[in-house]
Amino acid sequence: HMLFSSFYNTFLAFFVLFLVFSFLVFFLFFFFFKQKTAYEMLRSLVGSEMCIRDRVSTQSTGKSLERMEPDQPAHLNFSVYQGDDVIATATLSLLWEEAPRTCRAVVDCLLGGDQQVSIVHGRHSGGEALFLTPGDPIELGDENTVAAGSYALGDVLFCYEPKFVCEHAQEDASEVAWIYHLPAQPRRWISKPEAQDPTNQTGPWETTDVSLNKWATIVDESHFYEVSAGLPRSGELRMKISVA
Repeated sequence: HMLFSSFYNTFLAFFVLFLVFSFLVFFLFFFFFKQKTAYEMLRSLVGSEMCIRDRVSTQSTGKSLERMEPDQPAHLNFSVYQGDDVIATATLSLLWEEAPRTCRAVVDCLLGGDQQVSIVHGRHSGGEALFLTPGDPIELGDENTVAAGSYALGDVLFCYEPKFVCEHAQEDASEVAWIYHLPAQPRRWISKPEAQDPTNQTGPWETTDVSLNKWATIVDESHFYEVSAGLPRSGELRMKISVA
């Protein structure tokens, strides 16, 4: 019995020491290793958060720069053909600051492919020539309009004409025009009030001055004004548009 009691006490003492030692080891392990791991995890999370934020910020900046720097050619070339020969050219400087909406719409329309147009003389307008824009009409309101009597040599203009706005407007159309000599004043033929014809298809007639959007100016030309002036005799001619 005494032997068993001594053995029991010894076993109990070792068991208590084992528990104390295990607790100390567990405490030291948790305090040092786990805390270090948590710190490293925190650093990792912060780094990941910064990477994500930097990536989002870069993407946003990229989109912003893309909006701020659209495809805005500073100049366009007009090349007039007779058969396969170029007989006249003009270089246009686009007025992006003064007429951004008109420039954007016209450029998108004219540079949508290998665009060719037919140029004609502007009836009843003096020194004005023009072409209808290809494709669907560009429905665009007033922007940087030129007051009646204030057109200058080399003005390049835009106009949207809804159906029946004048005598020759049989359907919706939009046109680009330019002033090749002075005096010039774009005009429309419309029915006089006594005709009581809102479609402007019945005489008697009268003319009304038109204020057009100025979106470019001709800064250089070779025989362009001369060929434009000859359109009433030559009839329509083919013209190509390209980026200068």
